[in-house]
Amino acid sequence: MLATYVIQALSSDGRGIARGNPGEKVTFVSQALPGETVLARFLSERRTFCEAEAVEILSASPHAVSAPCPHQALCGGCPLMRLDYTEQLVWKERFVRDALTRIGGLSTPPLEPILASPETVEYRNRVELAFGTDEKGRVRLGMRRRQSHAIVPTPSCRLIPGSAKGLIASIEELVSEQELSAYVPPEETGHRGRGRRQTRGGRGYLRFCQLRFATIPDAASIACADHLPGQQGIWVIFLTSPGTRREKASMRRIATDLLLRHPGVHCIVHEERAVQDMLVRGEKRLLALGRCEEGASGTLDPALMLIPLAGRTYLTDAADFFQVNGGAADLLVQAAKGCCTDKKPDALMDLYCGVGAPGLSLGASSLLGVEYSPTAVATARRNARRFGCKADYDAGDAAQVLSQQKWRSAPCTHLLCDPPRSGMDNTVRDFIRRRLPQSIVYVSCNPATLARDVRDLAPLYSLQKTIPIDLFPHTAHVESVSLLVRN
Repeated sequence: MLATYVIQALSSDGRGIARGNPGEKVTFVSQALPGETVLARFLSERRTFCEAEAVEILSASPHAVSAPCPHQALCGGCPLMRLDYTEQLVWKERFVRDALTRIGGLSTPPLEPILASPETVEYRNRVELAFGTDEKGRVRLGMRRRQSHAIVPTPSCRLIPGSAKGLIASIEELVSEQELSAYVPPEETGHRGRGRRQTRGGRGYLRFCQLRFATIPDAASIACADHLPGQQGIWVIFLTSPGTRREKASMRRIATDLLLRHPGVHCIVHEERAVQDMLVRGEKRLLALGRCEEGASGTLDPALMLIPLAGRTYLTDAADFFQVNGGAADLLVQAAKGCCTDKKPDALMDLYCGVGAPGLSLGASSLLGVEYSPTAVATARRNARRFGCKADYDAGDAAQVLSQQKWRSAPCTHLLCDPPRSGMDNTVRDFIRRRLPQSIVYVSCNPATLARDVRDLAPLYSLQKTIPIDLFPHTAHVESVSLLVRN
């Protein structure tokens, strides 16, 4: 069914919002911008809203531009690419302000102007591509189609560095030669009873391929942060389901061929994941094949890379999380340093610390950090040694680690928190209420959960400032750095 919609606003997931008469449900319209009148196909009706997809723009937004990417209409990666970048920033700043007002209960949030990304195309140092099949049954690499598990091949994607375009074609060719199948994600097909859902799918071998662009470390740079080698490289990380002996041998042949064909590729990593889901997170590493020099204690691990951030280089494993937009991440670290109430914090606790950034850049006299990933914690310890910082890190779920005696008794004058989209866990907020650090620097990737946590901590802490930062141009995502000070 087709209908005409007048788009009045933008949702926090990048869809246009059409409001009807009072009492009517709001409709979220994909591929529609504020100020546009569109003809849209009705998709579904939920309890409190409806969904539709624009098929024709009857009247364009005054802020609409031509998308620089030929895949934008089908790919779900860049829903705001048709919106002028300055206007993208206006809406992202509004997302943060509205959340702090509506959820956080702040009538006048202390919001600073949003910081724009230095680059808006080819800005990613990590690209995640999914395997799928096209209409001819060929295995392809690409982005997820909007609101679908289907794959859209994106050979001309404007976010991917140009050096990767030929590499993607080679990967598709090699996996086809080896006759490897693409993973089909599980799909819900109905209720099984007692709240459980019947699912089907979850079959196939090739799941995801990540491309990471970084500096190749040498023995000196691994030991000391002051030494910076200059050679750049590409890391290719395959994630598959558990495979047969033949499939695993095929992946090794693919790795060898890619290193031979592409001199710019430094390392091929193969990891597997048994859980039938859509997470890009390996459970077991099967292979790390690369070009490596000899170090003092033997061959260097080819999966290690160096990523620059705010004047320093951080050692990172191919599987570790690191911000994908280097230029904008520099702004984030500078904002975090600017939020520190002390130039050299006495005792800093770093929750959800990753590989140590940005906590290690804050210059604390002592630092205690926690991160779920054991690999990331091992890397954070190496980075602390490289920087000559007094730091200790624990691996595990923050809610469990914070209950340990070490964390209950260790000094904590300041706290840095960089939680996932779900925000602070209840246990983390309770920990803060008990320990009462002087200040909290809160790095957020979700304005809604930031606002919730600010509201819940309000009796004890006041929000001094929030700085929105655009790390993901052409998407609706917005990061922010906030300072909360103890009342």
